[in-house]
This record gives sequence, structure tokens and C-alpha cells, in this order.
Amino acid sequence: MHTEICDRLGIEFPIFAFTHCRDVVAAVSNAGGIGVLGAIGFSPEELEIELEWLDEHVGDNPYGVDIVIPGKYEGMGEMDPVKLEAQLQSMVPDDHRRFARRLLAEHGVPEPAEDQKRSGMMGWTEATGKPLLAAALRHDKVKLIANALGTPPADVIARVKESGRLIGALAGSVKHALGHKEAGLDFIVCQGTEGGGHTGEIGSLVLWPEVIDAGDDGICRTAMTTRTITPTTTAPPIAGSLDVRETQIRRSLSQISGSITGLGLGSVGKLSDPLRSAAMLGPRPSRPCAGGTAASQTVLYPNNPLGI
Repeated sequence: MHTEICDRLGIEFPIFAFTHCRDVVAAVSNAGGIGVLGAIGFSPEELEIELEWLDEHVGDNPYGVDIVIPGKYEGMGEMDPVKLEAQLQSMVPDDHRRFARRLLAEHGVPEPAEDQKRSGMMGWTEATGKPLLAAALRHDKVKLIANALGTPPADVIARVKESGRLIGALAGSVKHALGHKEAGLDFIVCQGTEGGGHTGEIGSLVLWPEVIDAGDDGICRTAMTTRTITPTTTAPPIAGSLDVRETQIRRSLSQISGSITGLGLGSVGKLSDPLRSAAMLGPRPSRPCAGGTAASQTVLYPNNPLGI
């Protein structure tokens, strides 16, 4: 499968691998996809070491860097990391501090040694994220920047685009995706709630077609490569209501899952009979999902665990 994003990045397969591990980044980039290194846990000096290692281990292949610079957060505008951390620390209630200390003590978690203590800020702000961005942009093999939390600030978008690189962001709802598109991002990573839940509560099979529809013929349409797969196998029944495109995606994923299992990355289990039975027992209480979506959630209670 070869898509537009492959041509723009100079890769063989439209596979993005977001990871904190440089070895995985290199392996995926060398295999024809593009590895994306999560930078939030590194200091600028540490990130520089990781990127130098990657430059030496990816050959002529590209890779990406994932940062976190929200467009809105408490303390925005303060560019001194020390002052910003002090400002945020002052907002933490004493009751919460006592609760955290008690929880650690009850479970035998020791206090870190003085030389091992790190800033609690990490790369979550403009003050701490922009130095990470600067480090990434010094490396020619970094071909994309991804923002993992919201639409990045306008000056960050302009800076990355002026460097000749692609910039995108994660989206967990139609609202997120349209905001990214309006800001002029080059690509959108549509991530359903299965990806850890931090982008929202909408499942991928529901999210992808909604974003495609909302995006018309622009960036949102090109973001979802799964739509172009022609299904050739029949998927096992699943609970919930799927439209034609969602069913096609499900069938495509069913075909792909064997290869994933064969690589030792995990196994895919079929849904249990009790869950299928629960899905046919009639209406269940539902609630709408947030984020400008037509999706709703219905809770089912199967009698035995699901294999995933």
C-alpha cells in the first residue's frame, strides 16, 4: 500500500511508529516506515544524544520527533522553566501532596536520590518544549514533527514548515481534526480511545469515517489510508453499529491481524459468544460521546473476559 504521505516523506509504507525507544525508531525507519521518537521525557541535552544515535543508525531513511506544546495551558506565556514550575507547584493543594506521599510510603516506593531528581515539568509547555523542537530541527533526517496534545501554537507550525518539514498532531474527535486542519497542519494522526484513552473516548472504527466526512477533500481525507484497502476476508461479528465503511475497515484489519501476530507483536482474539449474545438482547442505555461526534456509547457486560 502506497499513499500520498509516503511520497511526501520518502518512505515505502504508510506506517508511523510512535515510541520512546530509539531502537524501535531505527528499526521501523529502516524497514520502510517512519519511526517517531517521543521527546517529552528527555532534556534537550539527552534528546541531542538520542538524535545523534539515530542519525548514525537509520542510514538515509527519515524519522520523526514527537513533542508536546499545547496551544493553551495554565501559566502560558512564562518562558522561564524554573519560574513556571514554581508557579504550577504553588497551585498544588497540600492535601494532594500529603496523599501522594502517603501513597508512596504505603507501597514502599522510595524517594529518588538528590542527583536523580528531575523537573516535574518535562516537555509539556512552550518553555520546555521549544528547546526540544530546536534540537530536533538541527537534524536533517528528522522529516516530521508531531504534536501529541492539541494543535501546536502558530509560531511553532510556521517554524517547522519553514524548515521544509511536515508537522501534524493527534486527534481523538472531529473537533480536534477540524482544528488541526484549520491551523494548516500537514497531517493528522486519528487515534481512537484504544490508544491509551488520552485523546478521547471515541473508538477508531467510528472516528475515522467521521473525520473523513468532516474533512471533505482536504487533509482529513488523506490522513486515513485505511479507507483505500480492499477487504478480501470476512471478519468475525462485533458488537455495536457499523456503517459500510466501518465494516470495510474492520474486515481489512482482520486480514492484517495475522501478519501482526506472526511478527510476535501480539495476538488477536475473537469476541466471546456472551458478548455477541449481549449485543442482540435489545436496547441498552446509551450516552453521546464528546468532541463533536454523532457517536454514542452503549455499555455491555459479557460473562467472561475478552481476548485482545
